[in-house]
Amino acid sequence: MRQGLTDIIPAELLSGLTAEDFQLLLSGGSATITLSRLKSVIRFNHTHSNTPSQCELFERMFWKVVNGMNNTQRQQLLYFATGTAALPATSDGGETAISITIDVIGSGNTDALPVASTCSQRMSIPLYPSYHTLKKKLLQAIQCQAYGLG
Repeated sequence: MRQGLTDIIPAELLSGLTAEDFQLLLSGGSATITLSRLKSVIRFNHTHSNTPSQCELFERMFWKVVNGMNNTQRQQLLYFATGTAALPATSDGGETAISITIDVIGSGNTDALPVASTCSQRMSIPLYPSYHTLKKKLLQAIQCQAYGLG
């Protein structure tokens, strides 16, 4: 693979790059991640006995948290859910192949942090009692990238 890559890109241009740097170059990871773009790829799964009003309130709180995030935090959210800090490029604003599912877990431990499975691009988030708790726990989870299975 390295040989094929250096047939296209001179090795001296690649020598100082880490794997993360190279991934960002390939994915265009420095692009701004807009709220509307995230809304187009994130779906909610309310299968844990949540009432319709609880579901609606949770989604409003979640988008309020994400709306208040800076671009770095939105990249961290993507990385937490998918293992990559950038959304795939689209041609002429079309659909992306990525889809992130958020399982909203009701009647669980609201002291727990959100968890993610990057292989299935899925997050599980407890039904927190308030916006402030959701914000605190979600930001804490996405900023702890050094922990977990990596």
